[in-house]
Amino acid sequence: MGPFFTTCLDVMCVCFLGYVKYHKTLWREQTKKDKVRHIALGFIFGLSLADLIVSIILLKQPIISAFLRPFILASCMASVRSNFMTLVHDIKDSSVILLSIFLFVLVYSVLGHFVFEFTIEGYMYFENLPESYYNMLILLTTANFPDVMLPAYNMSFYWSLYFISFLLLGLYALLNLLLAQVFNSFRTRLVSEGIEYLRRMEAQLDKYFKRFASPDTDYLTTEQMKKFMNELLDMKIDEKEKDTQIYNSLIKNMDPKDSTHV
Repeated sequence: MGPFFTTCLDVMCVCFLGYVKYHKTLWREQTKKDKVRHIALGFIFGLSLADLIVSIILLKQPIISAFLRPFILASCMASVRSNFMTLVHDIKDSSVILLSIFLFVLVYSVLGHFVFEFTIEGYMYFENLPESYYNMLILLTTANFPDVMLPAYNMSFYWSLYFISFLLLGLYALLNLLLAQVFNSFRTRLVSEGIEYLRRMEAQLDKYFKRFASPDTDYLTTEQMKKFMNELLDMKIDEKEKDTQIYNSLIKNMDPKDSTHV
């Protein structure tokens, strides 16, 4: 596909995503923070659209809109924003272990650079510190194992202990600690999100409850309870036998003394 066609396709996609985002926020109650965020998003959409139109007129590849695509996509997809924030929180919670891993690789890189200096191993994998660090970081993933240690192994079997100790400490200790930290952070965040969800649901139910309750009361009469259940759960009490049975069962559990109010 030519650049003109792809740019026109980009214009249609930006217009469509902008319309969807505008439609979603049009009738939604917004805080001051939400309004500022939506103004910023509107500016991003407008800037991207302007860049695309200029690119069509001048017959050149768009530059600004290419960098703004991730922001536009994230603004329209809550799952992308949620996954990104999850990644940020995981990195923040695991920063100490991540720093320990990078320092561990650095120590072994410096050690390997000086130990294997003027050897075949040194010329191939430890010629300078940046190359040493790069090769040891790859070794942590076992992508270049055992190739990275074969020249040293050919010199002496005992040089392989350097690489084996690196893998034992890095791969099986530090990376497992990192995995445990990420899992613990995920579990903690999941519990807190569940508690927050229950708190918001309780607050909404309380508001809904007060719509049907009489002023200055904290209970519902039998008739008020029927209206509450009919609207909240889309039930038809006294019309459908199944809904009536469910309602009677709930009333029996919520009002066992038959006090005519809940």
